[in-house]
Amino acid sequence: MLSQQKASLAEPRRASPPAHVRVCVRLRPCSQGDPCIRGLDSRSLEIINWRNKMETIQFDTFYGDQATQNDIYTGSVRPVLCHLLEGQNASVLAYGRTGAGE
Repeated sequence: MLSQQKASLAEPRRASPPAHVRVCVRLRPCSQGDPCIRGLDSRSLEIINWRNKMETIQFDTFYGDQATQNDIYTGSVRPVLCHLLEGQNASVLAYGRTGAGE
């Protein structure tokens, strides 16, 4: 029995599949004044930071102010569901101001 325990300890463990975190951003329509954020393409935002300097930030996916809930579901949530149904862990976190459509 001791030799079986040693053998099982010596066996290499199967590596877990790598964790993937995707960050998807939705830009809501500006309600007042000049917007301090604008979309450049399907992955990039340009932001005027607190020093009034332009910064470009890239994400996995960017949805502009014309994107619908269905666009976001189809593009970012539905692909996660197949992994969930295969027994893998999956989470979708929607964060935003109350009433902002998260």
